[in-house]
Amino acid sequence: IDQARIVGSKARRRSSIKAIGYWSNPDTRVVWDVVVTKAGEYEVLVTQSLDDAKMGGKYEVTFAGGSVTGEAQRTQGKEQFTEVNVGTVVVGKKGPTTVEMRPTQVIGTSLMNLGGVALRKK
Repeated sequence: IDQARIVGSKARRRSSIKAIGYWSNPDTRVVWDVVVTKAGEYEVLVTQSLDDAKMGGKYEVTFAGGSVTGEAQRTQGKEQFTEVNVGTVVVGKKGPTTVEMRPTQVIGTSLMNLGGVALRKK
């Protein structure tokens, strides 16, 4: 999460839990620069926590021209992260690209605490 760029003003780093939180605006997104070493199918894994029943929502992750959507999952506390397999993206060529995550719906005051996004080659 340390290499992530926050684009917009309605999210911030929560250094105490090594996450991005207070994410309340669909216009604010989190972006990573990555280099794809092999074309093919990649699973998109989101590490997140959500402990308040009055918060949550839906999000979209885009990667190398593809996208998947997910929904914030409740956990046992703000420090209890879980890894959610959001889906698969097909990458046609290797090289530099970006991974971008943005809310599509925010319920209450925050989408979730985002611990990271991982891409796992299938």
